[in-house]
Amino acid sequence: MLTLFLGVIGSIFVARALSLESRGLYALVTTTAMLGIQFGTLGLPAANTYLISNHQRLSAGVLANTTMWFIASMIAIAIIEVVLALTVPSLSWLWSPMGLAVLAIAGTGLSLQLIQSILMGQLKIGSNNIADLIARVGTVSVMGLLWLSGTASVGTFVTGIAVMTGISVLYATRCTKIPIRPAALNKSVMKRQMTIGVRSYTACLLSAWTLIPTYTVEARSGAEHLAYYHQASQICMMALIVPVALGTVLYPRLGQMKSISDRIRITLYSFKLSIMTMLVMVTGILITSPWIIPLIYGERYEPSVALLMYMTPGVFGLGLCTVTQNSLFANGYPWMSIVPPAIGLIVLIVGLALFTSLEAAAWSYSAAGIAMSIASFTTWWCYRHATDQGGGTETPAQTPS
Repeated sequence: MLTLFLGVIGSIFVARALSLESRGLYALVTTTAMLGIQFGTLGLPAANTYLISNHQRLSAGVLANTTMWFIASMIAIAIIEVVLALTVPSLSWLWSPMGLAVLAIAGTGLSLQLIQSILMGQLKIGSNNIADLIARVGTVSVMGLLWLSGTASVGTFVTGIAVMTGISVLYATRCTKIPIRPAALNKSVMKRQMTIGVRSYTACLLSAWTLIPTYTVEARSGAEHLAYYHQASQICMMALIVPVALGTVLYPRLGQMKSISDRIRITLYSFKLSIMTMLVMVTGILITSPWIIPLIYGERYEPSVALLMYMTPGVFGLGLCTVTQNSLFANGYPWMSIVPPAIGLIVLIVGLALFTSLEAAAWSYSAAGIAMSIASFTTWWCYRHATDQGGGTETPAQTPS
């Protein structure tokens, strides 16, 4: 709940401090940084958590390989930025200080995600949560100070995000208590990371469909309409905090369970818990958003209310996905786990291609979320049935293939 509260406060600072056009630019910068993080992981966060939760002795090798990959990823992201800025007219803004801002947020965000994956593999959930709070509380505090001092801008906001996330990285790294040695690639461990990582990477990239409407809306309607859409989507992301946290804790714990029946039981319990949680969240959004959005974000954001209403069914579906997808992931990332996000991506693209209005982008988001939810539960059920019929008590996750 504290994370949710901080997210709301931070979004208020951004909405109140920036003009609609600047709010749209802020959305582009942060969304592009998130895409950079998605592309830069190579699936290592999931692989790190999985390997360490099952094999603690691999911790040093995992950290060394993760450090080497982080350096390579940042070089690759920088090169891709330059190429896109020079070849795609709509992305020419990347060749500016905002491009450096994207690199800063992507770099600190990627490093935090990678280190937190090690903490989760060690089941240091408390340290992981504190690291998350350092980044969130610090960022919100900086944003508030910038707003009150009259120095708020897209540039100062993204600088604050990068600095506070960097401090969180230092804390999280210290909490792993893994000796820091000169980075050297451990090929045997890297092979095991890639076995799981490639499948995780594919699933994560396909799941990035939630970010696509940001660019579509900006290209079709401009920065002002993007501000409306992004404000609604940001509230959707905050609504997903609780189920995402549940899935994050569920994943490493399932990885340590050898009994298939125990995995099924815990997954179904978590799924029911997510249904109740999301019903409360979605009902709260539907009841309060018509008056609370204009109240806390300003009357100019009233168009976001209708968009948020259209997006809530998709949010409900995505919340349930976090349980079934993480349960699939805990089985060594079978290829079946990429089917649900692939279906969500296809539904979104078809919706955006057939309909071009701002409202259509919100409805397409919802349709994709619902489709992904149904596909995820069906895929998990089929995979659960297949492993259960196998008759063994040892989960296939213990020996990734």
